Amino acid sequence: MLGMLMAGPPVGRCTLASAVARMSCDCPRALPLERRSVLWRNLTGKPVKRNHIGDEVKVGFLAGYVHSKVVLGALLLAAEKINNDTTLLPGKRLLLHAVDIGAQKSPKAFPIQKMTEMRDEGIVAFIGPDETCTAEALVASAWDVPMISYKCADIAVSDKTVYRSFARTLPPATKVSKSVAALLLANNWHCFTIVAGRHPAWSMEIAQAIKLQAESNNLTLNHFRIYSDYIPSKIYKLQQIVDETYASTRVYVFVGDHIEMVDFVRCLQNRKLLSSGDYIVISIDDEIYDPNMKRNIYQEYSDFYQKYIGTARDKHHHNRKRYNYKDKERLQEAFQSVLRISPLFPMNPEYRELCQKFKMFSSKEPFRVPLPSSRSILDAIQVPIYGSYLYDALMIYARAATDVLREGGDISNGTLIMRHIFNRSYHSIQGFDVYIDANGDAEGNFSVIALQKDDKVNNSLQMSMQPVALFTYGANATTSTTTLPEFRYLNANRPIMWLKGRPPMAEPVCGFYNEKCRPKSKDWRYISGAFIVLLFMAISSVILFKHYRYEQTLACLLWKVDMKDVILITSPDALYNNELRKNLVCQQSIMVNNPSDSNKRAYTTIGLFRGNIAAIKYLHKRSVDITRNIRKELKQMREIRHENLTTFIGASVDHGTVAILTSYCARGSLVDVLSNEDLKLDHMFVSSLVSDIVKGLIYLHDSDVGSHGNLRSSKILIDSRWVAQIADFGLHEFKSGQEEPNKFEKELRRSLWKAPEILRDPNSAPRGTQKADVYSFGIILYEIVGRKGPWGEISMSWQGTRDCSHSGAIDSED
Repeated sequence: MLGMLMAGPPVGRCTLASAVARMSCDCPRALPLERRSVLWRNLTGKPVKRNHIGDEVKVGFLAGYVHSKVVLGALLLAAEKINNDTTLLPGKRLLLHAVDIGAQKSPKAFPIQKMTEMRDEGIVAFIGPDETCTAEALVASAWDVPMISYKCADIAVSDKTVYRSFARTLPPATKVSKSVAALLLANNWHCFTIVAGRHPAWSMEIAQAIKLQAESNNLTLNHFRIYSDYIPSKIYKLQQIVDETYASTRVYVFVGDHIEMVDFVRCLQNRKLLSSGDYIVISIDDEIYDPNMKRNIYQEYSDFYQKYIGTARDKHHHNRKRYNYKDKERLQEAFQSVLRISPLFPMNPEYRELCQKFKMFSSKEPFRVPLPSSRSILDAIQVPIYGSYLYDALMIYARAATDVLREGGDISNGTLIMRHIFNRSYHSIQGFDVYIDANGDAEGNFSVIALQKDDKVNNSLQMSMQPVALFTYGANATTSTTTLPEFRYLNANRPIMWLKGRPPMAEPVCGFYNEKCRPKSKDWRYISGAFIVLLFMAISSVILFKHYRYEQTLACLLWKVDMKDVILITSPDALYNNELRKNLVCQQSIMVNNPSDSNKRAYTTIGLFRGNIAAIKYLHKRSVDITRNIRKELKQMREIRHENLTTFIGASVDHGTVAILTSYCARGSLVDVLSNEDLKLDHMFVSSLVSDIVKGLIYLHDSDVGSHGNLRSSKILIDSRWVAQIADFGLHEFKSGQEEPNKFEKELRRSLWKAPEILRDPNSAPRGTQKADVYSFGIILYEIVGRKGPWGEISMSWQGTRDCSHSGAIDSED
């Protein structure tokens, strides 16, 4: 039985406080108060001497079982292997003390408490934990007890000035950057472009690591482009990246999901870049590729797109034909210029049998993972790659401890153990050697997957994705973090099948902009003359093009509305028609001209046009001759968009049905609001209405329309959100020549809001002036405040009021 394990050399409180503070900065999440206090008690506790190691070697295991399941069996299998191997820990027996620390999505004090208990029980090393491990690694380093994790991906623990007794068999995501740099240098690709997505999270980490490797190895980064929130319908984002970069790069390093990579290849192929053999795409893949599958490259993605296409709605009808036969063939052809870098598939021929043992051992004590009784279901359960990392973690500790024992050292001394782990390679259960660098991080083994000839697949190219090369660290690997692995073909007689028989060049012979092939010098007079001619032609072309575009815009009939497409409601009773109720068609009320008839209302027709409710204003004219000036007016109206101006939808010019369609305002006009005595208008509501009118009038005066010309309270409409909108502006020539009934009375009524200078001028333009609009706005303000009409309570007819306004003779009291 082992004695009590004691802490390492005494550590000063100031040093520990600095380490705790540093850990809290490096940790991806702030530590809770409970865990900080536990850390402090355990780090500053009274140090004790280490016990003499007896015949038993106790190793603690920390993990959240809910995340591990069948992976846990790898630990028991490794322990059995060690105890049965007389060359490992000779004369001793390894015992495991496992603790389920639960899901550690955030730092907690429980794992550290268990570590303290296990240390007091004689534990000499820790395997784990999974998920986060920053706090546990700091405690182990403070005790100088070895800790080897198999699933922790925290970046901070690579700092060996703090976490000196920590190592891990899980390669950090950024380790693939060295393999990328090695591939670039092996093919003389000295300049390249990185395209990376913000999701998943590892994409940006890998992209930044590749950028740093490029700087360390004198590689030029032409572009660094990032995209985010990608879905297949937003393929234009990737197409834009291609359009902006293809002229100044030949080598792309793509970091993102499978589907995004395929769409990126399609964008390159849209310009036929990959078929030429002058471009290459290096895709970083986080999944292990099984070479035994040898699937058609299109097969990997067709299921996803079929599902996406099948569930697309009618409004995305263009996506239903996302892929056709020709597109599929072009995609397969393009993938001859695509290389994928992915983790190396286990090369151990007995690996599948070992995975079966992992499952069976996981059901033993202390884990007791329930396994299905059905053999077929059990065989279908996949063992994550973390199982091999866990197996290797215990094995490399046993080998390091064996070396320390031969030297007469203490196997619970983290510094001694790590001295036999760092900067060394070990043979993994996966069947290949893995190098652990000076930071205690496994470098990882990556392979290059390329499209190779394969007679067994069913496609026009008879090719499938197969591993062709891998990256290895030589026996003389140094401790430098910039040391790159060696790019090596799996079979020298089966290299990558380049389209041109050789790797693409990193840049053209004359450079991207022909800067390396300078033309002979010419007479400056000819050059300047040609430049002036080209400049004149360019300016002329721009002017002619703009004029052409303007004429095309005028000639188009986007404003035209066919009344056959409009569902009309001619009476309120029609609202209850079962066939039209769902169209939500209703009518808008506007106060009539005579204020004495306040109970009567005139209804402007409301209809449904293309799913939108529109107000329809019929003009009192049989037809309209669409002149150039009218086309300009219609173009201006289509371009005006403001929340305080009614939106112009279109116009009907059918013979006998000349009408204007605008957005529908559900609460009627300002006259309706002011005449409703039950509606109390407080100062805030009034100021909001006035502010809306001012904003709309300012925008109207700054637009091409220039002015309203007929502004009054009935032209201020209120929508369902109580927002005021100015209506019936513009289209003066389109509306001219109407034969209105009771025209004299209507004009007499309208003149109450018109400025005196407009009334005095019999030939004033219908569009009026901006100053006259300001006068009309003043009348509306008076009308809002008084709520007694535009001129208040005056004992004068409309004609008399108009005459007084014409002469400016109304007394100030009125």
